[in-house]
Amino acid sequence: MHQIFSFKRYIWLIKRQLVENAATYKWGIGILIALTVVLLGLFSDWKTGAHPHLGHAEVFVLLGSGFLFIYSGSFFESIGSKYKGMFYFSLPVTSLERTVTAFTFVVILFPALFLSIFFIFDCVAVQLYNLVHHTSEEMLCINILSDTPKNPSLFSWSSIYTYITFISLFALGSLMFGKNGTIKTGLALFVICLVYVGLMALIYKIILPSDIKMNNFSVNIGGTMVHPTNIFSLILYLIAPLSWIVLYFKLKEKEV
Repeated sequence: MHQIFSFKRYIWLIKRQLVENAATYKWGIGILIALTVVLLGLFSDWKTGAHPHLGHAEVFVLLGSGFLFIYSGSFFESIGSKYKGMFYFSLPVTSLERTVTAFTFVVILFPALFLSIFFIFDCVAVQLYNLVHHTSEEMLCINILSDTPKNPSLFSWSSIYTYITFISLFALGSLMFGKNGTIKTGLALFVICLVYVGLMALIYKIILPSDIKMNNFSVNIGGTMVHPTNIFSLILYLIAPLSWIVLYFKLKEKEV
């Protein structure tokens, strides 16, 4: 193909993904709606005279994490078999178009779908709660947008980027591991986290002298004193873009 990226082919690939996986997405939406209703009921305190406690933040984090990780972790599972894989990579599209399509679903469409469904039911639940208890509770989306020390926003940049990092890793894992990519990726990330914690414990408890406090310890890099946590934070910020770069080259490799 003469063009590296064609918007028409990209739109065609988006539509094709939606049509081919329509049944899966419909079932997923149905399960998401059912879980949202059940969990909002379980986590909310509906007793008369009780102190208002909707518990929607907990549902938002738990349900959002599960939905996004499972969906992003299963995006490329359908091409795990030899037949489906050959058919998928024979489509007249480029690796960049495949990567951008995956990014669109994993980072944009799936989160937007979850947020839309959750906040619709959040609004309904809050209205019912206020009607029953004669309170003036606000929707979760209003509360979490106000970023204060007492009520930190769930929509802070660090929270959003953490989600982007994890769903990017799950998308890459679905391509790397194929079948059961979500489970395998989750286990791999669990092991990596254990190794990370072990390294931190090794640095702060064994390697460093006992009279050096962790908060005062820095590393000299190019004449600048840098704390180890800042180095690891930088590495964490690079994980998401690196995941999509690796995914692009893996797709390109499979096309050959």
